Amino acid sequence: MPGKKGGAKKGKSVSRSTKAGVNFPVGRLQRYIKQGLFARRVGGSAGVYMAAVLEYVVAEIAEAASDVANEHKKGSITPRHIQLAIKKDDELSALFANCSIYLGG
Repeated sequence: MPGKKGGAKKGKSVSRSTKAGVNFPVGRLQRYIKQGLFARRVGGSAGVYMAAVLEYVVAEIAEAASDVANEHKKGSITPRHIQLAIKKDDELSALFANCSIYLGG
């Protein structure tokens, strides 16, 4: 169109979580990494990596806890099921060695 200035139209904004294909909030995790002062400089993909790792760990715990709940013939996951699932898995047990789960038993 003659008389119009500027570039192309701005499209709808897409979150970094959507771009990365993860459900955890990449922007929020990036902010937490920066605010934590773990390093003077933080890369742009640090939040994406952390979101992917957290999502994977949560999925592993949820799947194991679901198996434990099914073994006990329960329809919902309780903190006790999460506790038992973590203790049953060697790697998760090592990861959560110094943690206590409220109402885990």
